[in-house]
Amino acid sequence: YGVRSNVVNTLLYCFKEEQDYLSVKKSVMSTKDRGVFNQFTRDLLRIGFHPHAKNTADLIQLTQSCLQSSLVDAIIITKVNSNLFDKSKYINIDWVFKLINNNSKPIQEIVNLTEQYEDSEGVFFQRSCAWLENDEVVEYRLLIDHFN
Repeated sequence: YGVRSNVVNTLLYCFKEEQDYLSVKKSVMSTKDRGVFNQFTRDLLRIGFHPHAKNTADLIQLTQSCLQSSLVDAIIITKVNSNLFDKSKYINIDWVFKLINNNSKPIQEIVNLTEQYEDSEGVFFQRSCAWLENDEVVEYRLLIDHFN
């Protein structure tokens, strides 16, 4: 992964049900740290596998990387990590989060989209990063993301 790599293709690759998700995650998460040279690439690759920030400084860095390509991704990453700051201090951000929550599907409806697969829970987990705007999905992934 690096300057010549396509981050989007790598993330799409992780959604394929026949892929070994943990192997892809290990490969992506072990992308060599070259400082600012590949910070953007590392941060974007991380979203699909470990969107949780370690602390406020990590959240700021991750959000800044997202803002380089997508305001929507930056909002979602901020929402995923909203436990790291006081939302009430940011009225507009809190309003956007409430708007997203009011329009999110219940997790069971999202899970039902993977019923046709033999390993439906595994496929759901693989694809769950596409539903990070949903608080229930983030809660579901929280423990798993830290131990896989």
